[in-house]
Amino acid sequence: MNRTLRTVLYVLAALALLVALLLGNWSDDAEAAECYPVAPETVRVIDGDSVEMLGEKWRLTLPDNAGGFDTPETFRPKCYAEELLGKKATERLQQLVDGGELVACTDGERGRYGRLLVWLSAQGQDVGETLMAEGLAQPWPRVREWCGDE
Repeated sequence: MNRTLRTVLYVLAALALLVALLLGNWSDDAEAAECYPVAPETVRVIDGDSVEMLGEKWRLTLPDNAGGFDTPETFRPKCYAEELLGKKATERLQQLVDGGELVACTDGERGRYGRLLVWLSAQGQDVGETLMAEGLAQPWPRVREWCGDE
């Protein structure tokens, strides 16, 4: 399959996901999660645990209702160490997205800021689990502060 056709298919899948979200075509049952391939060029990384696709902001979470994950803040960090680690988490997420083979899954649930809760895998690995394994994220609710003992 040539690159142009593959990109068109990814964009169509992304549009189908967006239409389903806008129409509210989601079950309340967590087992009814829908998964779609996602073209990397349609994803804008906001920070280590948030992305935007086709104008829809997503809050990344862990698969199968295993809870969420948190990365250091890049917007209003509490200290310089948090800011630096937040930038590293954002850069690493961008690398994972750029690596392709993305699949996004959601059951339609939204977080406290109205963002769609989505688990995202890149090359078959969940991005949240990857960031946690690399020390760039931690389970939510957090077990420690990014700035030390505050």
